[in-house]
Amino acid sequence: MIDLAQLVDQARVEELPALAGQLEAARVRLQLRLLAPAPPAATEILDPDEAARLVGVHRRWLLDSTKGMSFRRDLGHRTKRFDKAGLLAWAKTAVR
Repeated sequence: MIDLAQLVDQARVEELPALAGQLEAARVRLQLRLLAPAPPAATEILDPDEAARLVGVHRRWLLDSTKGMSFRRDLGHRTKRFDKAGLLAWAKTAVR
């Protein structure tokens, strides 16, 4: 990591205004990064059998009921995958 105090101490007097501007820009970028929302946590990906077992429904019902849902990924005609976190959130309201 850069030692900012040393950088300021070693700068020539005529360089200080430009350095102050660069430090202010860096401070603003730092603040924005600190305030930015954290990236979503990685989630587990489930195949249809795992997903159906997890929410306690039949595989066919799950496949029929989740067409077009954002947590379902249709990778091919016969290949479907489910985002575990999204599936669980949906199941709280859809599966009774």
